[in-house]
Amino acid sequence: MNLAISAVIVTYNEDKYLEQALSKLKFCNEIIVIDLGSTDKSIEIAKKYATKIINHPRVPVVEIIHKKLSEFVKNKWVLIQDPDEIIDDKLIDEIKQLFINKLQNSKDIGAVIVPWQFYFKNRKLKGTIWGRENYRVLLVHIDRFIFTADVHRGRRVKEGYKTYKIKLKGYNIIHHFWAQSWKQLFKKHKRYIVKEGETRFNQGQKTNLINIFVVPFKAFKQSFWNKKGYKDGLTGFLLSLFWAWYSISSEISLYKYQKKHEPEHNNSK
Repeated sequence: MNLAISAVIVTYNEDKYLEQALSKLKFCNEIIVIDLGSTDKSIEIAKKYATKIINHPRVPVVEIIHKKLSEFVKNKWVLIQDPDEIIDDKLIDEIKQLFINKLQNSKDIGAVIVPWQFYFKNRKLKGTIWGRENYRVLLVHIDRFIFTADVHRGRRVKEGYKTYKIKLKGYNIIHHFWAQSWKQLFKKHKRYIVKEGETRFNQGQKTNLINIFVVPFKAFKQSFWNKKGYKDGLTGFLLSLFWAWYSISSEISLYKYQKKHEPEHNNSK
């Protein structure tokens, strides 16, 4: 049964899991692949499953494209997926039942969040901020949800609508094959850091030199100890260090953006 859901995947040279990802979306009556200029087999794979392929100029973060999804989709309900994510069959069954019994006639649900399992080098993470029980938005109603171009932040249901949560029950999850190497991990997150300062500043956040000093220690403790990164051994330790690096880099990005855009009246006092 094809449901009135538009599935959207944005890809750029990420063909490793793309076929598995797309093959799981056959329950949607529209599958859109937005390609950013891939030179691998992404287009070839997309042609097997997609009802629409859109060639789009390269953008630094996918949020920029998600902000204008209403221009591309035909349905009100939109499923947003990455090319390195595979929806487990058990979660697909739940989504089908949820859509038929609740979503298609709902007047107050704006988004659905689902369990999300990260893998590093194809290894399931047990700890760190990525390996504990995570959830993310998978389905949104295009008229009841706010998209922004801000990286990792700003997305939310509109006022007056609610989010429905599919609770973790075994393997009713999105399998997220997050990074295949340290090089890929750093390359991906360097793009995010450029936008982090602007995003956080626009949301009213501020920082100072003391925060910059403290942030990496707090981030490491959060990932390695609070989120039990030690359960992943050396990988968990290194990923927690990576989180500390990303956290301080993001804080510095905010500090630089803040200094550049704040009124220059402090020195005149």
